[in-house]
Amino acid sequence: MSAQAEVTVVIPCFNHGRFLADCIGSLERQTHRAWRAIVLDDASTDGETPALCDALASERVSVVHVPENLGRAGVRNVGIEMAKTEAILNLDADDMLAPEYLARTVPRLFESPRCGIVYTDYQRFGGRSEILRARPFDPVAIYTTQYIFGCNLFRKSAFQKTPGYRREFNIGNEDWDIWLSIVEAGYTGAHVPEPLYLYRHHEGAWSSQSVLARAAAIRASRELLRERHRAGYERTGQLGKFDRDTELEDGRMLLSAGEIGPARQSLVRALRRMPLTIEPWGLLLRSLFARPARTGRDSR
Repeated sequence: MSAQAEVTVVIPCFNHGRFLADCIGSLERQTHRAWRAIVLDDASTDGETPALCDALASERVSVVHVPENLGRAGVRNVGIEMAKTEAILNLDADDMLAPEYLARTVPRLFESPRCGIVYTDYQRFGGRSEILRARPFDPVAIYTTQYIFGCNLFRKSAFQKTPGYRREFNIGNEDWDIWLSIVEAGYTGAHVPEPLYLYRHHEGAWSSQSVLARAAAIRASRELLRERHRAGYERTGQLGKFDRDTELEDGRMLLSAGEIGPARQSLVRALRRMPLTIEPWGLLLRSLFARPARTGRDSR
């Protein structure tokens, strides 16, 4: 298939209309010109996003007003189902793309019929500025390391062999779930080691939520991943490491929030799974000198 194959860009938008002009502008600047976009207003409630979406409608940009809020996982299915192209890109309404994003990724998607995902490094901007590095595709490591970040290019035919985005993952890790599902359907991934996806850090973004809120959501979503992909975890021998990492991440985040007692419980559970791991021992030692939050929890 031609490197100039058309791409459908699926853009969910809930109360982020103020960022949408930047998002669409980054598409207009793509050197790969064969693209169309579907903007999905996910029943926004801020009083301005629906009109801001409509203002950006054009021959290339379709706007759909979803009557019921489906959440960031569920609403993507609507746009993907509408797409007529094999190449689909998820792009959040508050983010942008570097001008070469499509030119670098589309040819990689069609190099092999078994390539289901093409992903890049991320450039965080806004309140924080840093480059988030991915890693070369590894079908085993993907079970324990979320190195394929949220929004990427993928094949619709690969997506159709999965359960789709599951609304139960609206709490988080919906992208990790779908990438695992595509891999389990027999597809591979390709990494473009350039920071071509521009991820905006701002108040209201997932990464700006309170530590305790993120810790609770991450733990719950990881438990869902374990349940939905248990066969894959067992087949790759990664179940024990994943369980250890869940407890370790929980302990690390709770400790940073001053929830000393619950943090220790999670770290002890991590050590029981892999007692020779160094990091939990270091965090437990750190907890001896940490100050608890004023309104901590006595048990978990």
